[in-house]
Amino acid sequence: MRGLLDEIDAVVASGEWRRRGGALDLLVRLVQRLRSFDNATHRPKGIALFAALRGREADTDALIGRLEVDCEQRDQLLAGAQAGLKAIQRGESPGVDDPGTLLARHAALLRRDLDLEDTALHAESAKLLSPEQWSTIVSSISTVMSGASSRKRGSTRHRQAK
Repeated sequence: MRGLLDEIDAVVASGEWRRRGGALDLLVRLVQRLRSFDNATHRPKGIALFAALRGREADTDALIGRLEVDCEQRDQLLAGAQAGLKAIQRGESPGVDDPGTLLARHAALLRRDLDLEDTALHAESAKLLSPEQWSTIVSSISTVMSGASSRKRGSTRHRQAK
């Protein structure tokens, strides 16, 4: 995810995305790839881990709550940026919210949350979860991710059949 954020940052910094063309199309694809990766891989891991940790300690619940609120905010920022980018692709004004600013705010929030996951959430997980519980979480993540892959393959086959 950090690599995708870096790629998005570079395109936004160039300013070339503000007009129709290759840089704008690239930025739209990168943002969609980031959203798809988050929905298919990153988010299912968080859901499984949060479910296993929730209710064990007040500090852990507060951390989970913060990450969940941040996730909702990131979703809103990314949706707003995508809407603005699509408007530019159509030759329209992106509206009052600058997509570049929304993407920068999204990236800053996501990087902060990834850092929290790598430090505080990892420490809480190591403290509160047994190896058996980790095994259960990994198994549930694998099930969710394989289900998402199956649905994606099925929708691809359906589109190809049309």
